[in-house]
Amino acid sequence: MKLIEKVKVFYRRNEFTYILCYPLRIAYNLFFFYLIPDKIAIERKFYKCQGYKLNWNNLKTYSEKMQWLKLNNRKSWYSDCVDKLKVREYVTRKLGTDKYLIPLFFETTDWREVKPENMPDEPFVIKCNHDNASYTIVKDKNDVDWKQLKLYYKRRLNGRSFFWCNREWPYKKVKPRVMVEKFLVSSGRDYKLQEFKFHCFHGKIKVIAFYEIGIDGVERYRHLNADYTMLSENCSFGSYNEVKKEFDKPIVADEMNMIALKLAKDFEFYIRVDIYHVDGKLFVGELTFFDGAGYDVIRPYDWNLELGSYLHLPIDKN
Repeated sequence: MKLIEKVKVFYRRNEFTYILCYPLRIAYNLFFFYLIPDKIAIERKFYKCQGYKLNWNNLKTYSEKMQWLKLNNRKSWYSDCVDKLKVREYVTRKLGTDKYLIPLFFETTDWREVKPENMPDEPFVIKCNHDNASYTIVKDKNDVDWKQLKLYYKRRLNGRSFFWCNREWPYKKVKPRVMVEKFLVSSGRDYKLQEFKFHCFHGKIKVIAFYEIGIDGVERYRHLNADYTMLSENCSFGSYNEVKKEFDKPIVADEMNMIALKLAKDFEFYIRVDIYHVDGKLFVGELTFFDGAGYDVIRPYDWNLELGSYLHLPIDKN
């Protein structure tokens, strides 16, 4: 392990270093995040990720138009939709039932409450409601370093708002909480988990990203048309590479379409609706306003342009 990696590991696992470095974190956040206007921050990160400057006067691709939405499509109720706890209320209201919600075991604003006494006696997932990728899968609560887990979620709850990472405005006012949900896993022979990500433009499904973890542990990712047929060309989105393999339309396709369309109805421009399929049952994962924050590299470029053509902005040129 390289020295820099050893330092990072030591910092993450030691509470004393976390306290000691607090003034440095404040200074870092101040100069690299808080004092930089949203538009400039977006331009800088876009250039870093995409390799070219953003032209606000001629936005064509999906990636480019996402940046305009960050600055101009700001409605107060959007915050409830990215809050992984409050969005449960929205989903229930729009679908008229709570049967599509992942069972919730526990939630708290206090990292000290992340302890075995508050956890179920079955596999579960711990995560935060206000950020991304903060989840921890626990299959046996007796086989967990709870001290380290508490420290981890203490930092997640007390860190800077997730908004500052990519200037995704809906996250700015989400109150951080820790939540514990049921661990979804299939009992079938072929796969452990299937997830369908419905990319909805102006209330209509245009692209479906299908993600699967096989029983062999191999991750597979495919892009589908709205009718569940494979896209005609190889595509990649961020770190996910397209896997060309025969795909059968799932028997729950119509039900998933119903869910996605009902949840997408209120969003004027774009929303991504994530749905898990487990043993014939469906669960809504989350709603996303900016897939990949608009920074993930989409290949080929022509596909990025095609996705951009689905998104009609008030400033678009005829």
